[in-house]
Amino acid sequence: MKGITVDVDYLHLDNTFANPEYDFPSREEAYASLVKIVKNHIDHRIFVFSYSLGKEEVLLLLADDFNCKIVVDEERMNKVKLMNLRPELFTTDPNASKIHVKQIRELSHFNINECNKEMPTIFIILTGWNDKYNKNLPFYFKVPYSSHSNYRELERFVKAVNPRKIIYNVHERNDTKKRHEFQTYLAREYERKGPVVTASALPLQRPP
Repeated sequence: MKGITVDVDYLHLDNTFANPEYDFPSREEAYASLVKIVKNHIDHRIFVFSYSLGKEEVLLLLADDFNCKIVVDEERMNKVKLMNLRPELFTTDPNASKIHVKQIRELSHFNINECNKEMPTIFIILTGWNDKYNKNLPFYFKVPYSSHSNYRELERFVKAVNPRKIIYNVHERNDTKKRHEFQTYLAREYERKGPVVTASALPLQRPP
């Protein structure tokens, strides 16, 4: 990643995974593994569990790559329409496609064995959290696809920006020792020395 050519005083950083424990692959690599799972179970009903917002780019790619619609609930369909994310590729008809998107908070409500009594079914959980949703079950897959950056990507980005001050957007109560150590390392190595320019220090711009 090349360095940027403007001075950045404050960098507001999504530090969700600012922890070396979360070393998941790139989105491209994770999507490739997702495609492989789907291809290997093309005759199954596929439940993809994700959060209620986000990863729409994955769903659009699946629709294109497998030439099918994606079954979603009314809530996600409304969001897709509001964002104009090719709503013609989505449907709320559960019989219109084998790929269904479920909210990850509903995972505990689904029994994979009962689902397989209805028809062959697999569960795919999309998340970067390597310490959540772990189950050793047949037809249960976890793909480490995340819309957040992993810790290596965060370091490359901060190094390229070289800000005077990093401001983290994850509340301190979520800090762990490893997160704190990594964030201290980022500040020590990549925060540019010198005073931070405040709004009051900027010259007044008069209207023409």
